[in-house]
Amino acid sequence: MKKVLSIPIVTLILGYLQVNKVLAQSDILGVNGMTDTVLGTRGIEDTVASIINIVLGLLGIIAVVLIIYGGFLWMTSKGNTDQVQRAKMVIISAVIGLVIILSAYAITRFVLGALENAVGPGGGTPQQQNQNPGGALCPPPLNPGAVEVCDPFPSAATVGSAFTVGAWNIGPWDTLATSFVQFNDLAGNTAVAEIASCGANGYYWNLLYTDINTGDDYYEIRALVPALPVSLPNYDVEVHNINLANPFYTPAMQFAILSGSPAPSIFCIQPSHAATSTAVSIIGRGLGVGGQALDEIFVNAYPGGVHQPQFPVPGPVPGPTITNWADDQIDFIIPDQQISGNVTVQVDDGAGNSDTSNPVYFIVDCTNDGECASGCCPGSPGPGVYACSEEVVCTGISSAPHITAINPDN
Repeated sequence: MKKVLSIPIVTLILGYLQVNKVLAQSDILGVNGMTDTVLGTRGIEDTVASIINIVLGLLGIIAVVLIIYGGFLWMTSKGNTDQVQRAKMVIISAVIGLVIILSAYAITRFVLGALENAVGPGGGTPQQQNQNPGGALCPPPLNPGAVEVCDPFPSAATVGSAFTVGAWNIGPWDTLATSFVQFNDLAGNTAVAEIASCGANGYYWNLLYTDINTGDDYYEIRALVPALPVSLPNYDVEVHNINLANPFYTPAMQFAILSGSPAPSIFCIQPSHAATSTAVSIIGRGLGVGGQALDEIFVNAYPGGVHQPQFPVPGPVPGPTITNWADDQIDFIIPDQQISGNVTVQVDDGAGNSDTSNPVYFIVDCTNDGECASGCCPGSPGPGVYACSEEVVCTGISSAPHITAINPDN
């Protein structure tokens, strides 16, 4: 009888320990993630992941209950071979079901994790690129794999305005509780910056570029300046993430909070990269209504073969190029002259002045030089999609005024 009783007891203990371990360490029910849920702001990928986790968790609980039921049948069989056989079948079936559930959980977690690493909150798929979108503002770390957080840009803004932090190897966004940006100063003022939300694409903590030589990942985080006292460059900006043992700082005391109203803010451009003549949307806040004298969208471009870093996208509004202009979204068609570079929005304040948004880097896709107004698609032709770049990247010669020779030379 002792031998008969030992089998269901050991099975129950092992089943309980395994499921309890999974629930405790992996949060299979998505409880930890649900603590951060804010209706209307959570990304679709987080919602889907939570639903899958909850369903798998409930199925796991049912499997454990069936194991307990099978053990109860066995222990109360009193030698009835039919009941013992039935108990065995219940336990075996439940254990097989539990193995399938745990396997499904592991596969789901792997797939969702891989998708988030590849796509990232904020949308846009990192692709084979010939240039780092961070450019000189955020050069790659000297030691491959090292975490490095760069200067915020812009480095001064009013409360409620958007700013960007570029960082290497900080890992994908996890939850609002574990992935965040925090301001601190020497006077003890501290606050967490709100991460900009791009609607269904989630929070803007975006993997933009992977160095094909070193494997280093370049992320951009877009956030809003928190309500803290106005000051000169006096604030540290910390980046926290679940995979980082300690917060990483931008260079010390580099951010200044200015007085005044929030500036026009670009949260993201959807999609984050596209070829010319493609429709894209600028998502943000305080973008105005368009059609005013000083309202402009500026892009990096080569009109007439000459580089113009702030080329105004042609109007009118609405029109064939700028199809919609609202306070929270501008829709426009990428001009043929545009190349990869910063996009800004200038908004007429109605008093003869204008305010300019934060710059957001946008990649113009190409597969050969002929697709770029600059004639420069470095890396092509190749197996991937590349970025239309400034002429100097391909030729070493800039279209800006420059000296090529002095005659006579002595």
